[in-house]
Amino acid sequence: MVLTHIEVQGAYERDFAERIYVYNYRIYDKFRCPVVSLAVLTDESLTWRPASFGYKRWGFRLEMEFPMIKLLDYNDVATLENDPNPFAIVVIAHLKTLETRHTPRERFAWKWHLTMALYKRGYNKQDVIHLFLFIDWIMTLPEELKKSFSQRIMDYEEDRKMRYISSVEEYCMEKGMEQGMEKGMLAEAREMVAEVLSTRFSPIPEKIVKAISTIEDRKVLKELVKKAVLTRSLEQFESEFKNYGNC
Repeated sequence: MVLTHIEVQGAYERDFAERIYVYNYRIYDKFRCPVVSLAVLTDESLTWRPASFGYKRWGFRLEMEFPMIKLLDYNDVATLENDPNPFAIVVIAHLKTLETRHTPRERFAWKWHLTMALYKRGYNKQDVIHLFLFIDWIMTLPEELKKSFSQRIMDYEEDRKMRYISSVEEYCMEKGMEQGMEKGMLAEAREMVAEVLSTRFSPIPEKIVKAISTIEDRKVLKELVKKAVLTRSLEQFESEFKNYGNC
């Protein structure tokens, strides 16, 4: 048996490589089997590319190398759009979020394009919802465009007699989440993290719910939403969550 540890990192962190090493040996210590650590870097720096950790003292030497991918390197959108892997959609959403930070209408167009791709790829309902939650969270829109997008989604699904994303949109509007984290609605942001986790891994431990409820940092909550969508298991999420000192 081989375990895979995937670490998604959205910003420069001086001790990131050391953290990869710590998580790796902790997983090995618990399960006593080979652990392969992989780093997915979603930050905007072209030069920050940690891929190893080690030190040597008095004849002792420790070396660890781990595969690393930088999402900025995956700029061939046409190839990604033809890739059936769901993560290809995630990569495009990330790249287009960076590219359209100052052009909201262009972002609206790409957000709609990627959302339609979720239906065209034939994913099941839960996969569509999970991927849309990620797309919706990072590709934020101004209030007017956000309402227009939500209405467009609901009209699209009503015409086709389906309730996938529209059910999520209605939930968000009922909770006031259409205003998003940019207006400091921390309670709704915490609820979003818990909602994604409970949808994927219901039920979730009470200690995780309580830990999420104590977070006051919007950037941390945004990062946790990404991890909640991308994590392979609740155990992996909990392990990564400990890095924030909340669990």
